[in-house]
Amino acid sequence: MVTVNIDGKKVEVLEDTTILKAAEGAGIWIPTMCYSELLEPYGVCRLCSVEVIRGKRSRIVTSCNYPVREGLTVRTNSEKVKWIRKIIMELMYARWPNVPIVDEMAKALGIGEPRFVSLEKDEAEDACI
Repeated sequence: MVTVNIDGKKVEVLEDTTILKAAEGAGIWIPTMCYSELLEPYGVCRLCSVEVIRGKRSRIVTSCNYPVREGLTVRTNSEKVKWIRKIIMELMYARWPNVPIVDEMAKALGIGEPRFVSLEKDEAEDACI
């Protein structure tokens, strides 16, 4: 077992548990679009990005496939993370505005209208996430 700090909450989990699963177990929501229990995580949508801090270093990683380690500090909702998620979600929403799950996630993240415009909106109804 290892202890990690997620948003100020001490969380004890098995080593190599992903940040996403550790956060979920602690009742902390991290948005995802491509994650599924049926598939091996590969972080393609990047929506589950979080900020990981080790010592004085900070970096952005995808929580669905990043394993926890002893002493890790994770920020799931820092200003940097919120900015990254907003851009990612706006790009998805511009591309697939008619896809219900994309619309729901955009609203959950506080996005009304994306600042980007897709030239292929006619194809948006058949989107595959």
